[in-house]
Amino acid sequence: MTRLLRQASLIIALGSLAILAYAILKAETFFVNPGDIFSYYVVPLGVAVIAVCLAFLPANLALSLVITLALIGSVEGICYVMNTNPGDPVTTRHEPAFQHPDELLGYTGIPGAETRALKNRGEKTIYDVTYSLDEYGRRTTPVEGSEPGDRYAMFFGGSFTFGEGLNNNETLPSWLAHYSDSITPYNYGHPGYGPQNVLTLLQRSDIRDQIPEPNGLLIYPIISTHVQRAIGSMIVYSTWGYSMPYYYLDTDGSLERDGNFTTGRPLRSMFYSLIGKSQLFKYLRLDLPFNAGKQDLQLTAAIIGAAKAAYQKKFGNDNFYVLIWPGATTARQLIPYLDELGIRYLDYYSRIDFGEEKYQIEGDGHPSASAQQALARFIAEDIKQLDLIGTSGK
Repeated sequence: MTRLLRQASLIIALGSLAILAYAILKAETFFVNPGDIFSYYVVPLGVAVIAVCLAFLPANLALSLVITLALIGSVEGICYVMNTNPGDPVTTRHEPAFQHPDELLGYTGIPGAETRALKNRGEKTIYDVTYSLDEYGRRTTPVEGSEPGDRYAMFFGGSFTFGEGLNNNETLPSWLAHYSDSITPYNYGHPGYGPQNVLTLLQRSDIRDQIPEPNGLLIYPIISTHVQRAIGSMIVYSTWGYSMPYYYLDTDGSLERDGNFTTGRPLRSMFYSLIGKSQLFKYLRLDLPFNAGKQDLQLTAAIIGAAKAAYQKKFGNDNFYVLIWPGATTARQLIPYLDELGIRYLDYYSRIDFGEEKYQIEGDGHPSASAQQALARFIAEDIKQLDLIGTSGK
């Protein structure tokens, strides 16, 4: 019986390695996203390793391995049950889709798209809004009055900037135009984007041609999770960010890009594809790395610094500002690194209590229209009082 078990284990190992070898040869097809990587690389490799161990380990060690795997499976099964929400399911729909894949950015808005975004908890509606994108894939920002402002305000960032869960006239850029009639806003924010997307957008050759005004400023609202997006943490990678740009600091401290998070670091992609399936990690709400370290903050600041340099080159002024979102503790830890690189920032950490119910969409957590309105008013005041735009670039 032991001999038959060993022979069967070796056959399984060889079959798994054959599947793995085929997947490696067809990497452009199979090594694309965490789901495929898990199915075509992690599972065959894991099965092959386990099968070889069962074939060659002494009986007592092989039994220990089986017991260990059974315990891991039991813990994962228990956590799966605990992770299953017994209440009303939360669903989010976009009808029709408003984004598509992009080779440089990972994904981007579809030019001219208009979609109805709905989020429900069971029968309860959390939000039911419309997203409109312009010819460049930017979120449309309605401006009151017939005459646009003679200065631009470019906004970059993720869903907080984009205005997830809000209508076009409730976003931060739109509210700024309400409080400053000399400003024409442009919303380059997009859900899930991090600092690397800001840099990649600003490196595009036609970015200056998209802005007709001669002078203005750029504001990048940053939240704490943007550090995780910059480094491609396990949660970011294994959910939506696997195709986002991958930047790293070389041994001499220079910023380099190597494709995206999947192609630029294949071994980590395989590891994150495995750990991202863990129900235990999900139950404990764990991410990898567990905390943002000095190197993570340095990398994030370096990416922002490169974005600033790209902006200066394209627009001829240094009116580039990082806005520290209220309550964003990790984002605020970037301040010493921003100072070191000469990156100006608006520290709105304590401007409002973002934990207040009125400042978040109920049942969602994204900023409400009230939060966007309050911050826009602060920005308008700072533009005037601190002379954020100045006369450079005219």
